[in-house]
Amino acid sequence: MWVDLLFPGVWVHELAHALACLVSGVPVHRIEVHSRSGKVVHRAANLRSSALISAAPLIVGGIVSLFLFSYAKNIADTDIWLAAFTAWLGFSIAFHSIPSHPDMMNVSEAISRRMSELWSSPRGLGTKIFKSIGYVLVWPFAIIGSLAVWAVDLTLLTRIGWAVFVGWAA
Repeated sequence: MWVDLLFPGVWVHELAHALACLVSGVPVHRIEVHSRSGKVVHRAANLRSSALISAAPLIVGGIVSLFLFSYAKNIADTDIWLAAFTAWLGFSIAFHSIPSHPDMMNVSEAISRRMSELWSSPRGLGTKIFKSIGYVLVWPFAIIGSLAVWAVDLTLLTRIGWAVFVGWAA
């Protein structure tokens, strides 16, 4: 299938997760990359780390693809073949930079895990209630984000549109 042509973007997506794990101090057990998907298996992370790990492909992929598109535009007059290759690479990375549904679900699971830890801790009732309000306020954003990513994941046109937008913005 033609999506296999965008395989380098899968590598950048998964390596961005692994880099975020490294920055967060979350041990990585293994990285799996297949032609259309992959995953980074790591130890359970706290809420901040989960959010960073989930958003890493968008941040890293966005920056890398912007750089590649800009470079392609700069060399298009002198080396059209290298410019085409660089633009294809930028498109591939931007295409796969959108966090996946499992990425967003990791944030929701981290919130649930944190709530469970909080209420089973010996902290006072006031602290538990105060902190729970914060988690309850964050949790809908994680669910809405997960649903939005799931909806985006349903259509290749959205991913293509995102990649074209990043290329245009460069």
